[in-house]
Amino acid sequence: MSSSTAFHSKCVYKVESANSQNHSIILVYGQSATNSLSCWRNSRSGGYEGRHASHHASPAISLYGYGTFRDKLIGRASVFWTRILDFLEALPGDYTSLCPEKLTPENFHPRNNRYDGQAAVFGWPFQEALSKQKWFVVGAGAIGCELLKNMAMIGLGCGTGGGHLKITDMDTIEISNLNRQFLFRRHDVGKKKSEIAAKAVKSFNPTMNIEALSTRVAEDTEEIFTDKFFSGLSGVANALDNVNARRYMDR
Repeated sequence: MSSSTAFHSKCVYKVESANSQNHSIILVYGQSATNSLSCWRNSRSGGYEGRHASHHASPAISLYGYGTFRDKLIGRASVFWTRILDFLEALPGDYTSLCPEKLTPENFHPRNNRYDGQAAVFGWPFQEALSKQKWFVVGAGAIGCELLKNMAMIGLGCGTGGGHLKITDMDTIEISNLNRQFLFRRHDVGKKKSEIAAKAVKSFNPTMNIEALSTRVAEDTEEIFTDKFFSGLSGVANALDNVNARRYMDR
């Protein structure tokens, strides 16, 4: 492969390469070298390297081409170059039709909505697949709040694609929860965690399809959370802080 086109929400870059493996790395980073995914990318690559490479990557690809860009990036942030390999692991591989290299340029073009930045990296087929996901989040404490926030922001189970989320937690909000469970406020004390968490993430993304439950998942509720219930899910996110409850879910 001698050349390919990398797309993000506004720009098109031509990347030259004689090495297909390195070419893929540069191509994908060219797609993602915008601040649209800075929080996600920085969490993968480290705040300093993510900001540093993001600052240099876009102009470097367009001005220098592949070879010089690679040398400059390695020279400026050698640690980042190693960690970008971890970043690539977050992308769909060639085992699926959602692999970015199998998509057409039109699959990355902006549509003037909140997911343009994501689609510039993963493609719209991937984004549409996210909207069809059906997930069950067990626990709405510190871990559950973070998971729900991330799911809402990436569009998982959102929109009219048929996806949805269910969140369950039998606990009520206490004052001691407020310093680490950021979806809750002082006026929420005494209310059900699952209900308030669901309401909060709906404010982040109004298109999220989420149902709040207050039933614990255990042996005495297996008539509610049956095999049929779990077989209809895309996945289960365990956000429990109780060892025995985690072991039960793992079974």
